[in-house]
Amino acid sequence: MCEKNLRRKTTVKVVLTAMLIALYFVLDRLLVFYPTESIKISFNFVPIAVAAVFLGPVYSMLTAGLGDLLGALLMPVGVPNPILTASAFLSGLIFGLFVYSKSECKLSKKIVLVIVANLVVSVVFNLLVNTFALAFMYSRETLWQYFFATLAPRLFKEVIIFVIRVGFFLALMLPNGKFSEYLKRTLN
Repeated sequence: MCEKNLRRKTTVKVVLTAMLIALYFVLDRLLVFYPTESIKISFNFVPIAVAAVFLGPVYSMLTAGLGDLLGALLMPVGVPNPILTASAFLSGLIFGLFVYSKSECKLSKKIVLVIVANLVVSVVFNLLVNTFALAFMYSRETLWQYFFATLAPRLFKEVIIFVIRVGFFLALMLPNGKFSEYLKRTLN
């Protein structure tokens, strides 16, 4: 009986992850806005957040990484870049490590964990690693000039998305939400 229940939970998690990867693809490749070639505005963090909060670090890593890889293979924007895909995998892992199974924590601790996770992802991956990867893709001869020229506008965009992302993560982690309760019941 216990093994059957474990298989059911695993199956539900895998199916939910596949749905979140598909949602990531749609949000990342179809419902996206490019104000410049180096700035992309999308809400692809939504499925990553759901996976991180309810499924854990492995599933959030798979959602982010496989979603990015699927998008790079099916609808490439420029040349597929393994650095950007690795950055997506690691971002999903960071989110999952910081926010998974923190429902019993005090609200102040949840806020700190969400802010720290988002800061790490925003600064290390979205600003530094991804900007470098784009500079390497688009301008190898003037790599550092391109990097520093695009850093300021990407920082402006990242500050706005950071606030939205933190709010979304906290909304998912608040108790007594219908969506949260349904997912917790299904996965436990």
